[in-house]
Amino acid sequence: MMNMEKSSPVVDTLVNVGDYRLHFRIYPRSEPAVLLESGGGADASYWNDLAPLLARETGATIITYDRAGYGESDLPSTPYDIRLEVAGLWRGLEQLGLTNHPLSRHPFDPSQKERLTKPQLAALRVEAGMPGVVTYMRTLSVPQHIPVRVITAGIPWWPKPEENRAWRESHEHLAASVKDGKLLVAERSTHLVPDEPARDHRGGRGGVGSSCTRLKTA
Repeated sequence: MMNMEKSSPVVDTLVNVGDYRLHFRIYPRSEPAVLLESGGGADASYWNDLAPLLARETGATIITYDRAGYGESDLPSTPYDIRLEVAGLWRGLEQLGLTNHPLSRHPFDPSQKERLTKPQLAALRVEAGMPGVVTYMRTLSVPQHIPVRVITAGIPWWPKPEENRAWRESHEHLAASVKDGKLLVAERSTHLVPDEPARDHRGGRGGVGSSCTRLKTA
């Protein structure tokens, strides 16, 4: 792992991973290094408020990045394939000396690509490859040595009750699939846990994951 001093400034860099470059933002502290993955169409900026807090309060090196085509990362010309995406991410982490880390739809008309923005094109690319992602992910399991903590919404957020049940059951299944895995419920949050403000029992703003100030084991 690269040398991480507590006083080191944030590292903001583009790394060539083959046919394109990935943008990384690293908050250097010490081991372990923790990689934060943005969901949906979000880029690394999604974690801008939380990442420095995590680094400061846990002492771990925190890594965020823009997925291919998002933020400051290049948009590849190849079709989306989750295995190639992960391989590109891994090459970037290897070049940065950060491979010892624990692992964390848009209605666009494809016929109008010349009018779309880069994030919209990136979303189309991901959406086209999503059936293959689902098929591939169903063949995988989480390694038993990884300490899994699944944080799920305490407030239902899907439109239909059956959708909320399916969402919770999938999280329960993931936590139960790993030895010593735990399901934690963020009682005051819906889906976007880091985005939703909450206050601690003293009425002040919470610290890391302040919207999770009432986490309970399910």
